Amino acid sequence: MLQNLNGFSLPLGPVLFSANSFLASLHTEVVLQNPDQQKTKTILDVWRTFNTESKTNIMDTVVSAYGNKDSDEKAYSNAGISPDNIYIVDTDGHLVNIETGEISSYAEQSSRIQIIYPTV
Repeated sequence: MLQNLNGFSLPLGPVLFSANSFLASLHTEVVLQNPDQQKTKTILDVWRTFNTESKTNIMDTVVSAYGNKDSDEKAYSNAGISPDNIYIVDTDGHLVNIETGEISSYAEQSSRIQIIYPTV
């Protein structure tokens, strides 16, 4: 695990990536033009994996979502992630909260990580 490499580290929790192949993802995005549907399904599959009797809301498992496309925003919203916890990365690398329009950066969010994502 990458920890404290030039001051940067991966989170201690899981980092999940799409299990879809490049060609399957390309087909969904370019040919079918509905990547949000596959992304929503994947998010809900992850949630179901961690869902327990005490964690019945997706926000108990997926506390925030970051993307760089309109389809990411749509997928996150369709999956039930609260709009105030969805960030879209613009072309300049700014993080834009889709509910408030607040603009921040990764550096700013990492300096406030305990406020944004308090330990539960």
